Formats: sequence, structure tokens, C-alpha cells
Amino acid sequence: MKRILISILLCALLQSFFQFTSACAAEQASVNLAISDLIIRKQGSQVDFRVIVGNIGNADAENLMGNLSVALFVFDRSNGKWHELKRWSDIDRIAAGEKVARDYLPVVTKNPQILSGKFTLQAAIELKYAGAVKISKESLERSYPGKNGKNP
Repeated sequence: MKRILISILLCALLQSFFQFTSACAAEQASVNLAISDLIIRKQGSQVDFRVIVGNIGNADAENLMGNLSVALFVFDRSNGKWHELKRWSDIDRIAAGEKVARDYLPVVTKNPQILSGKFTLQAAIELKYAGAVKISKESLERSYPGKNGKNP
């Protein structure tokens, strides 16, 4: 009887231990990057494009320099292709729950899509070596003007 009771207690302890370790594994620290927003601001002939990248994980993203790049593209309606406007690779760290922004303020743009006043932009993030970094939202598109002719 004593052996049975000890066996039952031992099984209960082992079961609790395995549930605890699996719960800890589920809560491991993780880096999860996402394009949070793409903002288009246009007043008269001045344009400003802002790309915001966030770390929605629970661990800091570090040593990203040379690994993470953020790119901004404009869609060319005449040939159906995306053309790169700007690429940033100077982001080294994004703390957990934080965001970083990069602005593109072309002094004079020669891009016919932007000059036309109707264009679509795409922001995208890329990693050369993903490692333990997850990307949950790698790109985002915005059109100008937005719905109902308003600036998004």
C-alpha cells in the first residue's frame, strides 16, 4: 500500500514538473518584428514618407546592423513593377514593445508616380539571417490619396 501511495505521489510530482517546464518553454523570450505603419504626408509640393517598424515580441532585438534592412518602394502603374525609393540598414536595436521610425523626405522627386499625385507605396523589412527573429508582418502598402481622396 505504501509503495502504491509513493508511486502516485511521484507520478503527480513528475506531471506537475512537466507541465511547469512546458509552460516555461511557451513563455520563452522572443523577438518579433513587424511593419507597424507607413505614413504618407503631402502638403503642396512637399512629401514625407515615414516607415515604422516595431518589435512586438517580449525580448530586445539586438545586433541588427547589417542584418535588418527596411525598404520603401513605389509602384509603377505603367509597367506593373515596384521601384525602390530608399533602403535603410542603420537599425541596430529595437527594444521589446518599442518602435523605430525612418523618414524619407525627397527634396526633389523625379519619380513620375509621386509627381502625378496618385501613387502606391510599400514598406518592407528583410533579414539576411533570421536566426531566432520572427517577422510577423514583413510588408505594408498604402495608396495616396487614401479612401475618399483623403490623405491616409
